[in-house]
Amino acid sequence: MDEQFEKGQSNNLPKIDGLMVADYLSKNSDFVAAEMRGVKMQKNDAIGYVQVKRTGDTCTVKCRITPEHRVRSKPYHCSLECDEKEREIMSGCKHAVAFLMWLHRRSEKPSTTSIKCYWKKSKLAGIGTTLKMIKAKDFGTTRHDTQLNEGVFLDKLVPKLRELQVQCSLMQYISEKKEVEKLSIHYLICVFKKSCTDLHVDKFIAFCTNEMTESRCIEVKKATMTQADCNLWFEMRYGRITASKIHEAAQCKSKDGSLVEEVFGALKFKETAAVKRGKLLENDVRNEVSRVKNLKITNSGFFLNSKWPMMGASPDGLTTDYVIEIKCPYKEKTLSLYYDDGKLGKKYYAQIQTQMHMSGKKRGLFCIAHVDFETSKKVDVHEVLHDKDYCANLFEKCVLFWKDNIYDKLIK
Repeated sequence: MDEQFEKGQSNNLPKIDGLMVADYLSKNSDFVAAEMRGVKMQKNDAIGYVQVKRTGDTCTVKCRITPEHRVRSKPYHCSLECDEKEREIMSGCKHAVAFLMWLHRRSEKPSTTSIKCYWKKSKLAGIGTTLKMIKAKDFGTTRHDTQLNEGVFLDKLVPKLRELQVQCSLMQYISEKKEVEKLSIHYLICVFKKSCTDLHVDKFIAFCTNEMTESRCIEVKKATMTQADCNLWFEMRYGRITASKIHEAAQCKSKDGSLVEEVFGALKFKETAAVKRGKLLENDVRNEVSRVKNLKITNSGFFLNSKWPMMGASPDGLTTDYVIEIKCPYKEKTLSLYYDDGKLGKKYYAQIQTQMHMSGKKRGLFCIAHVDFETSKKVDVHEVLHDKDYCANLFEKCVLFWKDNIYDKLIK
């Protein structure tokens, strides 16, 4: 047992309720599908040698988890830390999900007159020694049938909400969509499934091409001028390959990797120091480029094109002739990622080519602010010409990736 720890018992474990579990899983990036793959969700029998330590409001619990596939192997050492006053799980290792759920199940048990000690070998680790065998059925859970209420409650609730014009989360799913919202992939796929019997991907693309009229696409662009400050901007990105991800999509071979989750918005975005700096400086850099190049640069919304309904692009600015893309590197050594040996990095070349292709512009300005821009106001501006053949090849690869890896998940 570790120093300052005591044996874990039914009367000294922290209380872990369902809300604490949900909050921890939602905030921890280890528990998206791409990271959870291969992690075992061990049952009660795998947990043993539980020990507890309290320091103020912080409670630390440690245990050993027996691998279900190799019960004689050395157990995993797992730890969990929670704030008992704020009812918050502060940290845990990657295998903590199994231990977390074990603690939650202990918390849900009614109190008993006797105290049970958990500082002992796990039941699973005893197979072949104290326990001669364990039946396969003991690993599973009992199946329970649930009875549906056949939507009676919802059928009564929805008309009343509409009558009273109540604004709540439910209304966004049941109220009539605005015209600009009808170009979201989610809305298009829902309408397509209701109106068509043949759900082949090519049929869906043809359906989208018909729905995405030029006037509707223009309205979306106008409505998303504020980009990340606009909910519609995020809605339009869902299920689509955007310019910033198009190079990765053209190269990707994984059907269930992090890129697929990014397309669906399921992967948590970690805002790096460089991203924060870019947000702070973007307007200043845009104004400086406008001054140096004597150009009137306007904000840009989200570009859609009926030829490629699964694609989208939102440049950092537009002029009569150019699309504008701005980068604000945080460190000197990262400059070569954007521009090196007289040419743009492959990822960023693909990004600005896509922006030109989607917007119909023939030229682009790729602007890289110096790391000391705050004082020097220096920006390297590289002009890029639209390459139609390059874009045709790039888009062909991305459409194939979308058909193979995104559409199947959407249609389900």
